[in-house]
Amino acid sequence: MEKVEERLALRIFHEQVVEFKPTPLKHHENEPNAPLSPIFFNLRTENNPGKKGPLSHDLVSNIGRVLYSQIIKSQIHFHYVVGVPWAGEPFAEAVCFTNRLFSGRAELIKLIKKEEENGSRKIIGIVDGYKITPGSRALLVDDLITKSYSKLEAIRVLEAAGLKVKDILVVIDREQGGEEELKKEGYNLRAIYKISDLLMLYLNKGIITRQKHDEVMEYIYVNR
Repeated sequence: MEKVEERLALRIFHEQVVEFKPTPLKHHENEPNAPLSPIFFNLRTENNPGKKGPLSHDLVSNIGRVLYSQIIKSQIHFHYVVGVPWAGEPFAEAVCFTNRLFSGRAELIKLIKKEEENGSRKIIGIVDGYKITPGSRALLVDDLITKSYSKLEAIRVLEAAGLKVKDILVVIDREQGGEEELKKEGYNLRAIYKISDLLMLYLNKGIITRQKHDEVMEYIYVNR
């Protein structure tokens, strides 16, 4: 982990993004009997349409710059930046803004997410008004990945509109199968952090206990 990534990881922890409590995740909509996660990363802003979160504009911008460094290192090419609604949208905006500063213009596209009668939420289309060039490449951005459900949902909508998707960029990979599922479908996942690396950093810095580290890692190992 590079120094800039380490500093960001510590800031994420100290700004109460990391919550150690039993929590249902997105994949529980499809797997309701799956064990609750003992850790939750609340990578949401106070303006998030769904669950509110602690992220400040400054922290989102900081994360956006580190995400952009992942784009440069991985040599990702794209014409559009798309955030998975709603948690991924602030990071997509931050990436798009940073890209415009350093590499020229990239268009931001927003998706529509609708709440179903059963309480689940589904991505159903692209917000009207965007001029989309078929065959162009879209970079998908989200806060984190557990399973691949929401990512594939967004990809299907983008591909139906004539866009090409190859790369998905996230802040945290929870290492519970999402990367492997995307790879099987022909997509590349890029993440700033893997959850195992974050937890090891927090353990080495003395801000979580060995017991807490082992509890979360056992859950991750069993629930891949």
